[in-house]
Amino acid sequence: MIKVKKISLENFKGIKPKTVFHFDIAETHVNILSGPNGFGKTTIFDIIEICLTGEFKRVELFDHVQKKNNNKNKPFFQNTDGENVILKLWVHNSTTNIDHIIIKYYDDGESPTKIDHGRDFIPADARNIFTTYLTTDSTHFTEDNFSTLSPVRQTEINNLFYGVDSTVDLASIYYLFNYIQQADSIYFLRKNEDDKGASLGFLFNIEKEEAEKQKLLELKSNLIRQQTLINQELEQLRKSLPDTQSGDYEKLFKEKDFDFDKEKPFIQLNTAIEQLKSFQDILASLTILKNNFSPDEYEKSIKYKKLNDEVLSNQQILNAILIRNIYTDELIANIEAINSKIGQANNFLQSPNTAFISKEYFDSFLASPEEYTAYAIIERDIKAINRDLGDIGKIISEINSSRNQTLEEFKKIKHTEHVSDTNCPLCDTNFESFEFLEQAINIKTTSLQVYSSEKLQTKTNLEEQIKIFHSRLTESATEFIAANNITEQPVLALLREYSALKEKTEEIFAIYAILGSSGMKAIDFSQSPKTMAEISEKRALLKAFLERDLLSELLYNEQLIDNKQLYVHYFDADRTKFSEITIEMIVAKSQYILGSYAQIANSRLTFLESREQKLSNLLQHITSIYDKVHKSIQEHKVELIEKIKVPFYIYSGKILQSYQQGLGIFVEIHPTGLSNNVRFKTGHSSDHDIVYHLSSGQMAVVSLAFCLSLNKVYNTNENFKFLSIDDPVQTMDDLNIHTFIELVRNEFKDYQIIMSTHDDFTSRYMKYKFDKFEMNTEIQNVQTIVLESTFN
Repeated sequence: MIKVKKISLENFKGIKPKTVFHFDIAETHVNILSGPNGFGKTTIFDIIEICLTGEFKRVELFDHVQKKNNNKNKPFFQNTDGENVILKLWVHNSTTNIDHIIIKYYDDGESPTKIDHGRDFIPADARNIFTTYLTTDSTHFTEDNFSTLSPVRQTEINNLFYGVDSTVDLASIYYLFNYIQQADSIYFLRKNEDDKGASLGFLFNIEKEEAEKQKLLELKSNLIRQQTLINQELEQLRKSLPDTQSGDYEKLFKEKDFDFDKEKPFIQLNTAIEQLKSFQDILASLTILKNNFSPDEYEKSIKYKKLNDEVLSNQQILNAILIRNIYTDELIANIEAINSKIGQANNFLQSPNTAFISKEYFDSFLASPEEYTAYAIIERDIKAINRDLGDIGKIISEINSSRNQTLEEFKKIKHTEHVSDTNCPLCDTNFESFEFLEQAINIKTTSLQVYSSEKLQTKTNLEEQIKIFHSRLTESATEFIAANNITEQPVLALLREYSALKEKTEEIFAIYAILGSSGMKAIDFSQSPKTMAEISEKRALLKAFLERDLLSELLYNEQLIDNKQLYVHYFDADRTKFSEITIEMIVAKSQYILGSYAQIANSRLTFLESREQKLSNLLQHITSIYDKVHKSIQEHKVELIEKIKVPFYIYSGKILQSYQQGLGIFVEIHPTGLSNNVRFKTGHSSDHDIVYHLSSGQMAVVSLAFCLSLNKVYNTNENFKFLSIDDPVQTMDDLNIHTFIELVRNEFKDYQIIMSTHDDFTSRYMKYKFDKFEMNTEIQNVQTIVLESTFN
C-alpha cells in the first residue's frame, strides 16, 4: 500500500519559507487541514496534484481568463522573484517497505521560461517548466542539492503506482478517483455525454481491446480514404481521357528545350493533367501569335523605345554621336598640346624683355636650333659679367675705401717725428714728396674704377641683344594666340568619355542609318569644339532632327505586337525562326501531346481500377471484423456500467438526504456509433441531465458520491487508496456532513484521506466522529504551521 507521508514546499504561491506537512503521525487515517482561507490549504492539494500527475488542472481550466500576447515577469506559482521553487512529496510503499521522494524543481536561473507557448511564463505552461526527480534516498527530502539526480518523465511516476507494464496515466484517473477540487468539483458532471463516456473508458479494463479496435478503425478509415482518393482520380482520369492517337514525334524548336516539345512530355501522371492544360494553353497562345503578330512592327517598337530610352534621353550618347566624326586617337593629345602652348605663350608675354629666356620658349616659338645657340652665348656672357662684377666690384670698392681711410689717417700723423711723409703708408715706397705720394694713390684708384665701368657697358650691350630675341619671340607667341583658341576643360572631359561610349555609339549608328545621312552634315562638327556652348547648341539641333525625321517614322501598332514576350521567349525575336514554324506544325504538336497523355492515362487507369477492386474486397472484410469487435466492446461496457448504478444511487441518496426524500441519482449509459453516452438523472419523470435540476451545492455532493462509488466498485489500484477533498463542507449542510462521515467511515476505512475545511467546529466534529470509529484523525492548522515556519 502506498501512502503519502510528508510534503515540503519552498517559495511556492503564498508560502515563502521551507514548510513541511506531516501526514503519517501515529498511523493517521484521516488528515484534516483547517484554518482560515488564504493560508495555503488549497496550496497543499496543488503540491500533491503536480507531484503525482505533473499537471495543474485548475490552472488549465482557467487558461482562457487572460490573454497570452505578452511575456509575464515570473511564474504565477513563484512567491519571490529570483529564488528557486522546490516541491517534494514523500510516499511510502508498505508492501516493499521503500520510501520514494518525488521532487518538482524550478531553477530561477536555469529552468526554461516557455515550452508550449510563445511567451514567457504563461500559466498553462507552468507544469512544463518544472524539472522532475524521483529518488529512494530520503535524505533528499531535507537537502536541496539535486546534482546527483537525473530528471525523470511522468511515465516513471505512473509506473511507481501502477506497475511497469501498466498503460494507465495518473492524470487520467486522479481527478475521478483521488481528488475533488474546491474550484471545480463538478467538472466531470459538466462534460457532455460523449466526453463523460470517454472519461469512463479506462474503468472497464479493456484498454488493449480498445487499442486493437482503434487500430482496426484507423485501418478502416485509411482504406476508405485511399478508396475515395482512387475513385476521385479514376473519375478525373475518365473525364480527361482524350480519344486520339499520338502520331509521329517532330520537334518544333530545334535549338531550344521545352517540356511540351519533348518526345515524352509526361513523366508522372499525378502532374500530367496540370501539365496537359499548361501545354495546351502554350500552344493556343503560339497559334494566336502566328495569326496576329507582326515582326516588322516589333522591330519598329524596339527601335522606337531604344531611341527614346537610350538616345534622346541620354545627353552622353547625343554628345558621342556629335563627336564621332571628328574623334581620333590623337585628338585629345593635340588639344591638350595647343592648350598648353597657349598657356606657355601667355606666360612668356608677361615676362620682362630683359629677363633670361627658357629654352622651352625657343622650342615652341623659334624652332631653329641656331637661334637658341646664339642666344645661349649671350646669356652665358651676361652671367659671366655678373659674376665678375659681383666679385671684382666688391674688391675694388673695399680697396678704394681702405686706401682713402689710410690716406686720411696718414695725413693726420705725417708731421710727427717718427713718420716719414715721403714713404707710402701702404707699401713703404719712397716718393720725392707727400704730394707725389698722394697723386700716385689717386691715379691707382681711378684705374680700378675705369675697369668696372667697361664691364657694365659690355653687359648693357648684351642685354640689348636679348631684347631683340624677346621681341621676336613675342611676335611669334602673339601670332600663335591669335591663330588658336583654348578648349574648355569640360569639353576635354567630354572628349575623354567618348572611348567608353564608342561601342555603344557604333551600335546606334548601325541601327539608325539616318545618322549617316546628308541631313546630319549641318549638325556634325567639322572640327573640334572649343566651348560647351557649341556642344549644347549642336546637341539641341541633333535632338530636334531625330524627333522630327526619325521618331515619327518608327511609330508602331501596339495591337500587332501583343504577346511579344512569346516572340522573344520561343523565337528569340528572330523573324526567320518565326516564319519557319507554321500553324499546321503547332496543331500537329497539340495532337501529339494529347496522344501522349492518353497513353500514360490509360496505363494509370488500368492500374487504379485493379487497385480499387482489391481495396473494396479488403475494406469489406475489415469492416465486418471491426463491426463485430465494436459491438462486443459496447455490450461489455454496458454490462460493466450497470455495476456502478446501485452503489452510486445509494451513496448519492445518503449524502443528499433531503433531496427527493432521500432518493439517489441514476447513471445511464447508451452505446452510440463510436462511443458511449453517459447521462446522470434524478429519477423522476424528467429525462434531462441533473445539471438542469440540481443546485451547485447538490452537484458537488453528487460529484463526491460518484468519486466514492467509483473507488468502491472498481478499486482500480489496491496499491494506492487515497482520497483528497478540498473543503467539501462549503457545499454541504449539517445533515450532508453527518451522512458523508458515516459513509466514509463505513465504506472507506482502509483509505488515506486528506480533506480541508475553514470551519473549526466542523473539523473538530469530523475528528470526533472518525476517532469514535477508530479512524485515527489529525487536525493540522495550516495557518499555525506556516507562521511557525516563517518565524523559525
